[in-house]
Amino acid sequence: MNKKFMFLTALGLLVAACQAPQSVQDFSNKQMGRYAVGKSYAQVASTPDFEEDSLGRVKLYGEPIGSFVLASGQIVHRHIKRYAAGGVSTDFGFIRQSEKLRYQYRLAYFLVGQDGVVKDMALGTVPGETNKCVGYFFGIVQNCEGGETPAQSLAIFDQVVRTQNGQPISAWGPPATAPAPPSAAAAGSG
Repeated sequence: MNKKFMFLTALGLLVAACQAPQSVQDFSNKQMGRYAVGKSYAQVASTPDFEEDSLGRVKLYGEPIGSFVLASGQIVHRHIKRYAAGGVSTDFGFIRQSEKLRYQYRLAYFLVGQDGVVKDMALGTVPGETNKCVGYFFGIVQNCEGGETPAQSLAIFDQVVRTQNGQPISAWGPPATAPAPPSAAAAGSG
């Protein structure tokens, strides 16, 4: 009976450990959303990330990667930011050290009203590249290989992000339809 209890306890701790990073990520996403909603988009988009860059050049929500207008007249602004998601380091003394860093990309989408104020936010992450570095003689000589950035498209990003209520961005409404270009027959007659 005691072995069964210990096994179930260990299994429970393993499951909790696997869920903990997702809980931390969910908490972080909610805090980022709480900060942005209700503020002007210009203010939110220019918010510096002082933890990453003390001069404020790096923006908290990353760089803009495109926008589109919804049928309601509201605008969706997309941002992306790369961050280190984990790493493994091996040390063989002063002769050789190796490090492998894995990156992810955080996507931040802002639903902005016609008044320029953020109405809602959607967040998501996509896997990024892995960089491998090998250092020799206490890191004096170092050789790094950058991994390939996975090909991603805005369509994939749009499917990954979720609003503060856990909905896909289609819950914000359909995109505005662009006016059809004039046909060749219509352009030639006149």
